[in-house]
Amino acid sequence: MSVFNFYGRIWGRRLSPKLQFVHDHVLPLVDCSEVVLDQANSLITHNLSWWMEIGFGDGVHLRAQLENYPHVHFLGVEVFRPGIVHCLQELSQEEQKRLLIFPHNVHLLMPKLPLERFEKIFILFPDPWPKQRHHKRRLLQNAFLTQCWNVLKNEGQLIIASDVVPFIHWMQQQLKAHKGFRFVQGACTSDPKEWPQWPAEFPLSTYAKKALHKTYFIWKKIRDR
Repeated sequence: MSVFNFYGRIWGRRLSPKLQFVHDHVLPLVDCSEVVLDQANSLITHNLSWWMEIGFGDGVHLRAQLENYPHVHFLGVEVFRPGIVHCLQELSQEEQKRLLIFPHNVHLLMPKLPLERFEKIFILFPDPWPKQRHHKRRLLQNAFLTQCWNVLKNEGQLIIASDVVPFIHWMQQQLKAHKGFRFVQGACTSDPKEWPQWPAEFPLSTYAKKALHKTYFIWKKIRDR
């Protein structure tokens, strides 16, 4: 099976006229697909602070970070078009200048990104693919973690969240086995009794608000693997 196989939805219900306008006229202004695949090195430069969110859903967290950190430039990766256009609603011109959207499979993107450019990568509530036969579809495989390690700056942060206990345990084991990251904050076990409070600096998406038990963990890139 190719790693570029995509499993998931791209479209949902028909967009309202307002959202269709955002899709047709605002998304093209921030869609970096062609440029980032061909000239990412010139687009994502060393002299700026870059954060990336993979699978940003409806964009609640991404938009809040854009607002709270006006010095940060964001690369958002999401395939679900209704989520993308909800994120782009009422986007200011200033925010628009600091945001790039890659509306395709993240596996197409990661090999094209320049090395050591991102300070943070957020992967919040990725699909847990609970069935055993689907575990190979889970995002945080060893090869993908290496790609994250490659594009993070030294001591850059990989920030992950989930509400599925077995999946949390699996991800933590993947990170421990990789050897390229060091645990620094959040849940250090998959036992909900030991999970810390959800941090205020990570605004909750629509999905996350519905999760009764959720946690996060931050692992930092270490130079020597």
